[in-house]
Amino acid sequence: MRLAQGIDEVVVCGDPQVQDNVAYAPLLLLSRVVVALGDLVVITPQVMGQLFAIDLAYLEDLYLRLNSPGGLTTTFFCPHCQNGFQARFQSFQSDT
Repeated sequence: MRLAQGIDEVVVCGDPQVQDNVAYAPLLLLSRVVVALGDLVVITPQVMGQLFAIDLAYLEDLYLRLNSPGGLTTTFFCPHCQNGFQARFQSFQSDT
């Protein structure tokens, strides 16, 4: 998943399907920012709509955490030694 750009949300808000049914917005928005799902590299709203609800909720939560002003801190584990370490992914923050 990549960080969202302003145009991503603008396009979603102007989409006729979203204007007809606001519940379609997460499918369209996630299809714009998710760059791959397993072997799939073309992610469409239809692909997102086929996900289990729990998987879609996970991606929505990840989207919100990645694109929040504080960024995302998560724990990773080394596959060789199993030692854990934390990494912080920062979204853009102004220095002012």
